[in-house]
Amino acid sequence: RRLWNLMFQKMKSDNLSVCRTWTAFLLLCLLPCLSFAQGEICGTVRESLTSAPVPGAVIRIRNSFLFAVTGPDGIFRIHGLHNNSATLEISHIGFEDVELTISVPDTTLKIRLTPRVYLSEEITVTALRTPERSPFAYTTIRPEELNNLNLGQDIPELLNNQPSVVTTSDAGNGVGYSALRIRGSDATRINVTLNGIPVNDAESHQVYWVDIPDLASSVDNIQIQRGLGTSTNGAGALGGSINILTGSFRQEPSGEISSSFGSFNTRKNTVRFSTGLLNKKFSMEGRISSIHSDGYIDRATSSLQSISLSGGYAGKKDILRAILLKGHEKTYQAWYGVPQDSLESNRTFNPAGMYRDSLGNLRYYENQTDNYSQDYYQLFYSHAFSHYCNLNLGLFLTRGKGYYEEYRENDDVKDYGLMDFISGTDTIRITDLIRQRWLDNYFYGFTWSFNYERSGFSIHSGGLLNRYDGEHYNDLLWARDLPVPLPPFRYNSDQAKKYDASIFTKIQFSLSDYFAVFADLQVRTIGYHFTGFDLPGEQVPQQVTHTFFNPKAGINWSLSNHSSVYFSVGRGGKEPVRDDYVNSSPTSRPNPEELTDLETGFRHQENKWKADLNLYYMDYTDQLILTGAVNDVGEYTRQNVKHSYRSGIELEGFWQPIPAWNFTGNITISSNKIKAYHEFIDDYDNSIQLEKLYSNTDIAFSPSLTGAYTLQWNPVKELALMISGKYTGRQFLDNTSSLSKSLPAYYIQDFRVVCTLHPRPFREVVVNAVLKNLFNETYSSNGYTYGYVSSGRMETFNYYYPQAGIHFMAGVTLGF
Repeated sequence: RRLWNLMFQKMKSDNLSVCRTWTAFLLLCLLPCLSFAQGEICGTVRESLTSAPVPGAVIRIRNSFLFAVTGPDGIFRIHGLHNNSATLEISHIGFEDVELTISVPDTTLKIRLTPRVYLSEEITVTALRTPERSPFAYTTIRPEELNNLNLGQDIPELLNNQPSVVTTSDAGNGVGYSALRIRGSDATRINVTLNGIPVNDAESHQVYWVDIPDLASSVDNIQIQRGLGTSTNGAGALGGSINILTGSFRQEPSGEISSSFGSFNTRKNTVRFSTGLLNKKFSMEGRISSIHSDGYIDRATSSLQSISLSGGYAGKKDILRAILLKGHEKTYQAWYGVPQDSLESNRTFNPAGMYRDSLGNLRYYENQTDNYSQDYYQLFYSHAFSHYCNLNLGLFLTRGKGYYEEYRENDDVKDYGLMDFISGTDTIRITDLIRQRWLDNYFYGFTWSFNYERSGFSIHSGGLLNRYDGEHYNDLLWARDLPVPLPPFRYNSDQAKKYDASIFTKIQFSLSDYFAVFADLQVRTIGYHFTGFDLPGEQVPQQVTHTFFNPKAGINWSLSNHSSVYFSVGRGGKEPVRDDYVNSSPTSRPNPEELTDLETGFRHQENKWKADLNLYYMDYTDQLILTGAVNDVGEYTRQNVKHSYRSGIELEGFWQPIPAWNFTGNITISSNKIKAYHEFIDDYDNSIQLEKLYSNTDIAFSPSLTGAYTLQWNPVKELALMISGKYTGRQFLDNTSSLSKSLPAYYIQDFRVVCTLHPRPFREVVVNAVLKNLFNETYSSNGYTYGYVSSGRMETFNYYYPQAGIHFMAGVTLGF
């Protein structure tokens, strides 16, 4: 009742017409419930050699949302078909896929599956993913969906229309530094894995998508789990998780050349190849990509390159696969944002690198850039003991190295380990300078998982053991008014080490044909060695250790072949990030964050439509946020908030009234609150901090209403026309719920055309074009704020990240 009241309050306070649109969509999703089921099919699925029943096989109706999963006896049943015939698609991880066209009704189906000649690569991530009809909220994005969207933008931009997702781009056009949030949670609380290997930085927990350019061109599929989700490798998922699987073995040789171009001098060129299965056992695939963009924001240029190579052996019972991903990026810094007073007069203003020369002329430092290379080396071995039981082992090394360079005005020379410099009668204590800040790290380890699925019972057990060695060092290249000793002069260096070990076991079993129970237990321990402050304020070597027990449990009740309800509850925890440790003392160090997540939902699918409804309540203990407080060593760090929560309703709908038309949409209505928030404000007049208490205030960057839709029309098989929209409600820049420190709600629409032809000698030619922000909406998707009291006045400074108005991208792909 509270959430429905919240929705109608939003209809009064936010854009009324947009809210009415989403309410109409919700009703539209429910209208087909008035239809009644007609045809029914049922049958059994057995092995071709032994005639043993095959449990866990998925039977889908092509061009429909109907599906069924065989039980322990291999029997399935699907009803609700409205046509006289149907094409079945039968799949199982241990058997070859089968397609079968049948008449409706047909109650005598006997389907035989042949064991795979080679194993499916998906077994390498099976332990980390949530299966269909599990008690969690998740979405799986297939490669065809990504291919329609991929014209050079980063992964967050391609996931923008997914449920409860909000994205942003520093450059304003989705190329370069970009990020996403799930249910309002930032990247540090979203666990990301690539083929089961952690991607989040071990210290900051951030995910820098720009370091893996054009990753979408190598992706086979992506699964997004919202909330706590199931256990995975790496940092704790206190907002969501993203599991990425790169391209799998292709049976036939193929090649592909792809080029795209668009506004802001954006262009992408990609070449891909696959040898197919050689001698039905060996395979090699590769890709090379180059992306360039000037960006919407001034000087927000990006120059990105990446290489992907993979190859291996695929046998009847074994897979051996090696993967190499190399990425390099050089981007002009656009992370400063645009001051509020420049939004109206110059939305693309970028203050990065701005300085005045000796004559007082305004200049911009040309090499105010971020430069970073990140390489992923992965080796996997999988062995199938049977069609239902397999073991996966993985070794990995992630190598990162790079720096950002910047021009600094009026910095204190003592901060760089230099003494005051006497020049004639002047003593120089501050000066302009150029510095580089470096990261040089190795992240390596071992993963394993054991999977067994049969007769209504499955067990997935896995774990991770890794180590991170990271060096942070800073170099001084030049100073205006004083000599730099042997430039580059290294004025700071710090080494950090981190150990991470985890083990989990997931069990799911059916109590009957309609009732399944899920249990998930994980233990994770970390040890972090770093240089931080002691209580007197000196930098000394320190270490911390944490152990987390993360239990989860749930039930799924199939009301019929069309409907199911589920419920899950879980507890998870994660450690603070590097800055929380190194900028505090053992006395002021924050506690780990903890989350209790309750999810319940209803799923229903019919012949031409389906809808998923999910309700969640995420109760946080000691969530870490910025309060403005200065700790005992004089640093601004995040503080623990004892009680905060996120709760909401998520609705996804899919409708295909006729074959040529389909509609996809989602809406999230949420409440995101901190029960008691203490804000600290610097009072420079009195050299103190002022404290202000807020009750039941909104969590920053957590819109209470988001939604997205895509309407697709296929007038002919070769042509698809799509219009999509995304609404994001008001977001607050801090935790005070102040309208003067917020991002107004925005609604943007895109129009896309995809044309697929098959002219000789090509396998296919795909032309893809998109007009983004169709109605030239003026909006900002991110920002930050700070303030202080001076001369008796409260001064507040807001910075925003404006996004591009109407712009386009177009591309062509030649497939061989």
